[in-house]
Amino acid sequence: MYFILWIIIGCICAAICSNMARSRGRGSGLWAVLGFFLGLLAILILAVMGNTNERLTVSSASRGEEIAKLKQLHDEGVLTEDEFEQEKRQLLARG
Repeated sequence: MYFILWIIIGCICAAICSNMARSRGRGSGLWAVLGFFLGLLAILILAVMGNTNERLTVSSASRGEEIAKLKQLHDEGVLTEDEFEQEKRQLLARG
C-alpha cells in the first residue's frame, strides 16, 4: 500500500517538476526523474533556481550612452563607418 502511494506521489512530483522546468527553460526530462525520486525537495530546488529564459535588456538610456560612446570612437577614427553602423544596429536590436 505504501509503495503504491509513493509511486503516485512520485509521479505527481515528476509532472510538477517537468512543467516547472519547461517553463523556466530547463531540460524537463532530468527534472521529471529528480521529481520522481526526490519529491518535494526537487520542486523546492527548481523553485529557487533562476529562470534561464530571462533576457538581459538594456535600458534605452544606457543604449543611448553606448551609441554615444560608439559615435565618439567613430569620430576619433577608431571605428569605420561600417563598424559604427553594425555596432549601432546590434545595440538597437537587443532592446
